[in-house]
Amino acid sequence: MKVSSPRIMVKVEWRNHEAIGKLGLMSVGYGMHQAWIYSTMFDDGSVFGISPVGFGFFNEGMSLAYITSIVVYSLLLLVCASIAQRAADFMWRTSTLVGCALMTCVGTLFLIPPEMGAASVWVQVASGLLTGVGSTMLLLAWGVAFSNRESTTIAINGALAIMVGFAIYSYVIHQLPYPVGATISAAIPLLEAAMLYRLKRTRPQDGPNGVLNSVLPINVSGFVVRFGLPVLLLGFALGIMRQSSVATVLTGATSSDLSFMFVTAFFATLLLLTVFLAFGDNAPLHSVFRPLIPFIAITALFIPLASQTDSVWATGILLMGYMTFEATMWIFFGQLSERFRLPAVFVYGLGRGLLGLGALAGSLLPILSSRFVAESSFGPGIVILLLVVMMMFAFSLLPDEKEIRRLVRMNPKMRAEVESAQREIESDFAAGPQPAMTAAQQDAAHGIDGADADEAFPMSVSGPDEAKQPAEQAKPSDSSRPAADEVAPTADPLPVIASSPVSAHASRPAMPSAARLAMEQPRSAQAQAEGEQEAKRGRFKLKCEAVADTFMLSRRETEVLFYLARGYKSPYIQEKLYISEGTAKTHIRHIYRKVDVHNQSDLMKLVNSVEL
Repeated sequence: MKVSSPRIMVKVEWRNHEAIGKLGLMSVGYGMHQAWIYSTMFDDGSVFGISPVGFGFFNEGMSLAYITSIVVYSLLLLVCASIAQRAADFMWRTSTLVGCALMTCVGTLFLIPPEMGAASVWVQVASGLLTGVGSTMLLLAWGVAFSNRESTTIAINGALAIMVGFAIYSYVIHQLPYPVGATISAAIPLLEAAMLYRLKRTRPQDGPNGVLNSVLPINVSGFVVRFGLPVLLLGFALGIMRQSSVATVLTGATSSDLSFMFVTAFFATLLLLTVFLAFGDNAPLHSVFRPLIPFIAITALFIPLASQTDSVWATGILLMGYMTFEATMWIFFGQLSERFRLPAVFVYGLGRGLLGLGALAGSLLPILSSRFVAESSFGPGIVILLLVVMMMFAFSLLPDEKEIRRLVRMNPKMRAEVESAQREIESDFAAGPQPAMTAAQQDAAHGIDGADADEAFPMSVSGPDEAKQPAEQAKPSDSSRPAADEVAPTADPLPVIASSPVSAHASRPAMPSAARLAMEQPRSAQAQAEGEQEAKRGRFKLKCEAVADTFMLSRRETEVLFYLARGYKSPYIQEKLYISEGTAKTHIRHIYRKVDVHNQSDLMKLVNSVEL
């Protein structure tokens, strides 16, 4: 019996924008991860048997297990970012997913027994080490899963994960008596690993089996500076909001309060969906941040009111700001990786690592400075003012598309060659319509036989059962592939000599030199022809990547470009990439606009005319 999850498509049209996304199990899986964080990292004894080691002037506490875990987690993320390719290979193995889930589970179970004096310190440190290492790999795996989707899909699932995580914590973990709720929290990483294993079978990894390993050649050091500094500052602001909202609200809330907080999470999700879907799936990232950052800064003004009074409304507004902040950063990292074809492990490792270190500093600030600030006439207002200024300043430092474009390390000659080819296409278009090359003619020009076309350009797919697709589905349909009589004439096929087992060769007498050379000559000629064909395939791939790099196409747009440049139509692209008709047409429209061509014929001419 085969069990498959439903796929829900979301399409929004507003003004001149269109956004199409897919709701999937990622929202549930990442929401479960958030629920585990709420219950494990911000517990004050209501779910587990631990207590905080310090309190600040907002009545917030922090456990030793949380401090240890976030330090290990942040540093390990930065290490993974520095070795992104090898980390991606290691992280996506089944044994790694299972091992990290078990480590996180065991580390969580360490927190269940009640405090045992001095031994509790070492138990919490051991728990922090295990959960820090295990949760790092699980989070990176979710980052890879998100970044391999379209921008709108990333936003939809990232926003809905807020509501899912809060629902699991509020109505399952927090409602059950000790230690049942804690045990369920410890089992969450195992459920995450099971879901990630399913995604692993249905999605390519962000590594050697990704989109032809096509990564934007970017100046890493420059990107780290331009991207890392504002993220570190945003992490500092996030830490202050986290300790003054989640760490104080979730642990002491009653059942009625948690129900109201769930409604708050619903409105935070609704806000994110409205903003991301209204701007469209190809809007500049800065334009999406523009309305969200001021809103989050305004909610931070409710920190003193929420911590010093029993106002549920102030608490709800503060929690809504924190949830919006957390989800916005997650969606931002995913869309940054997808739009600019950056390795997901690099973006999420660097981003979440710096965000974690900044959040730790921001979380410790109210606790370490509570005595000093309490003696001043300003009180907590200093922290609130620092938070708002930090957020606004960090937002102004975030790199936009133009700045990222300047960081691309593309060969100037190659860029000039692509732009020159584009100008030729423009002049041809002004002169009048030109005959188009068919897909078969395009394949023949690059030495790709029709039967080998898909093997020459192995694409990532998003369908849940592509490993079980019948062979006939991989072949182009008549409507999307030209007829056989349209194929350009090629050379006669080379003879193929069937190879025999080694034992058969050993039993034969030695063949004369002339006869042996006569048999080896066709075989060597065939090998030479296959090598030339492989070289042509590689050159065509490089031409497509040069166009994608020049015009900064996203990860999914680059996939679609490879098919469009070979003459395939939208129905075939939908079948191969397992995307809807609307999604395929949206990607095609974005490609034409970015590359500044008018139709598929012009795009094929552009790619074909690029000289390497």
